[in-house]
Amino acid sequence: MHRTEHFISNIYFAFDYDRFYIRLDFEKRFHLVVAENNKLVVDFGSSGRYDFDFKNGPKDDNPGVESVFERVFEAGFDRKILTSTGYGEISMTIALYSKDKLIEKWPADNPIRIDLPERDKEIFWQV
Repeated sequence: MHRTEHFISNIYFAFDYDRFYIRLDFEKRFHLVVAENNKLVVDFGSSGRYDFDFKNGPKDDNPGVESVFERVFEAGFDRKILTSTGYGEISMTIALYSKDKLIEKWPADNPIRIDLPERDKEIFWQV
């Protein structure tokens, strides 16, 4: 059976010299009242799993992680908690739970793979 209803509408990620960032946009009906019954899990596999409970606002119980949720969810992860060197391949999945029931997972099958380049070898746009 295929479910067509989703709460997460867009997933963005980026990095700078020190951090890896995730931004999630939600459908309009996923407001703070609905969100408070949910939890978001960002799973980096062997690099760690990070749970964000929306009931009291996402808490930064994990050293090296900062997050905020208002209309969008944003989190910054220190690169050194994702890889020991701060660079290399990472993989992640994002899952949304209502209590303990999985209601949405991105991607559904294989994790997203991202290559974090070495410091000072990143290519950034300049204007």
